[in-house]
Amino acid sequence: NWLCSLRYRYKLIENSDLKVRFACWETANTYAWGTEDVLDKDGNKIGTKSLKPSIMWDAAGNYKTIEIGTAVNVVNSYDPVRFDGNFSNLIGGNQYLTIVDGSAHFTYGSQEDPYFKPTIATNGTVTLTNTQTENAPTADHEENLVFKVKDAYGHTKTISLAVTVKRPTK
Repeated sequence: NWLCSLRYRYKLIENSDLKVRFACWETANTYAWGTEDVLDKDGNKIGTKSLKPSIMWDAAGNYKTIEIGTAVNVVNSYDPVRFDGNFSNLIGGNQYLTIVDGSAHFTYGSQEDPYFKPTIATNGTVTLTNTQTENAPTADHEENLVFKVKDAYGHTKTISLAVTVKRPTK
């Protein structure tokens, strides 16, 4: 690594702070919903579909979990060999990133958690709780699942992923 081979000499002034920023993952990673192959009955690939979730509003709060660990692709501009792949590669056993507790929410315009409150487990499983039991969405729309991650150096980054919220069926 060229950075490790360079040598610098610094004179530190007493009572001053020295801030060093290493190769931080919060600036190197990009995140997006992945895709999966669509196969015909013989196992031949006939297309792809997005793993971006759709959530149909339900007054009773019966929602499937969202798996961001396996559904979100990560591209790393510093070290794609070790850090590209899906989100679970970074939050799994290696723990390069940890999800900041309580940071998850949905945004829609200036609203926060208009219909659901998300909770994200350390493995990337998102559970949803109703915040509106009486007022259902009147139209399908996009909301952003927003949460923070902390890298191995303690830096945080906010991740935002679009999710489709659907009105209830009749």
